[in-house]
Amino acid sequence: MTNYESMRKALCLFVACWLCVPAIFSNACNVNECEVKKNVENNITSKTKPISVYLTFDDGPSKVTASVLDILKEQKIEATFFVNGRTDKFSLSMYKRIADEHHAIGNHSYTHDYKAIYKSVIAFEEDFNQLQQLLKETIGFEPKIMRFPGGSNNSIAKKQYGQQIMNEMIDHMTELGYHYFDWNVSAGNSQVGFVASDRLVKNATNLPLGLRTVILLIHDSKGKESVIDALPKIIAFYRGKQAIFKKLEENSPVVHYSNGTPKSIIPTIVFDVTPRPTAFPFYSKRIDPIKK
Repeated sequence: MTNYESMRKALCLFVACWLCVPAIFSNACNVNECEVKKNVENNITSKTKPISVYLTFDDGPSKVTASVLDILKEQKIEATFFVNGRTDKFSLSMYKRIADEHHAIGNHSYTHDYKAIYKSVIAFEEDFNQLQQLLKETIGFEPKIMRFPGGSNNSIAKKQYGQQIMNEMIDHMTELGYHYFDWNVSAGNSQVGFVASDRLVKNATNLPLGLRTVILLIHDSKGKESVIDALPKIIAFYRGKQAIFKKLEENSPVVHYSNGTPKSIIPTIVFDVTPRPTAFPFYSKRIDPIKK
């Protein structure tokens, strides 16, 4: 091969490569643009993911429970009822209605008597099992979800028997396969006496910044009639945020009170004398924040 032919072939190869360079970089840019676009879309989707709201009602059943169920049925919402033990005909019918209308039902102790149930692990389990048996006879199954009266870090039990008793109960009930739930927002109607519906609404919609999953505590026991007026307004508030209402299940995200470093913020609750935890709750399942 002559020097001329070698030079000609080299020149042709150079020209061919030079012509391909723009196409190569163009394709690379298109790929990067697609990746950027995908990341942006994913980021937007994450930030606009709907808030999940778990309406939870404690200390029923009562006449208030019946009205709450009427509202939930009209609004087509499933909720969770942490009930106590009652054997009158009306209460038994409420247990059945809760289950028949596909709400979750959880054990909130039979007696709700702090001094009796928190004196020992055995005392708590005996009281707990009494309600489990009643529910099994009434609705056909024993719930696997539960809520400790006053929450898992309540001040009454700690004052009477020390923090260790609650730790032992939590460990024991967890080992038995039960799933306990605290809360991160409260309507603030735990105390004896009337609390106006507008106050309940204000408390129930006072969300910590960035809260994506709301486990809302509301009491539906006797004397809590203002809940009947407040509940539709609370529901309307969350629907205005495109929230999704859910009932608690064994695999639902949980809020557990902890003695450790605060991981999230509880809003100030006015007129709420539910025994508050000494520390803020943490999520067992972390949830990405969303702006209010």
